[in-house]
Amino acid sequence: MKLTSRQQLLLEFVKTKHTDFSNTPEGAFKKYTGEPYWHHPVSVAERVAHLGLIEMALCHDLLEDTNCTAPELLKELLDLKYDTNIAIWILQGVVDLTDVYIKENFPILNRKVRKQKEAVRLGDASSWAQSVKYADLMDNTESITKHDPKFSVTYLREKKEMLEHMVSGNAKLRRQCIEQIEENKK
Repeated sequence: MKLTSRQQLLLEFVKTKHTDFSNTPEGAFKKYTGEPYWHHPVSVAERVAHLGLIEMALCHDLLEDTNCTAPELLKELLDLKYDTNIAIWILQGVVDLTDVYIKENFPILNRKVRKQKEAVRLGDASSWAQSVKYADLMDNTESITKHDPKFSVTYLREKKEMLEHMVSGNAKLRRQCIEQIEENKK
């Protein structure tokens, strides 16, 4: 994937946020591999580059996993001279991709219920956000099934349910995601 100079600057912002201000338990590194966390958004972006969703993919975990706020992301996009409508579109996709039903917000709900509610919510997300989510699921599935086979049983069940609700994204990516999950269930 070849990034434009503006996309490269956005990636530098993403790297900084994921490196310096990570909210994940692993910090700025992926749980299973130890590689810098920002590699994950780049991998997701590579999977959706042909759909014109690089920026949304690069930013997809910022609001969830760093201290970046929606206004801060919008300001960064505008500072990078993205058209206002495009910047808002990217931001809306990132907001759609940010988990709402997390333990901190819904401590009374168990994981299963939270994930079910999240699946339904994502079913209402834009087709673009759903396409990025398919790519996100594929990248995460590769890592989880390889490094944590025990947890992957739960993860794959949750993702299968999510895909039952998320039907309006790119059909080819969705099909690949479903096939990957089915292959890893064996």
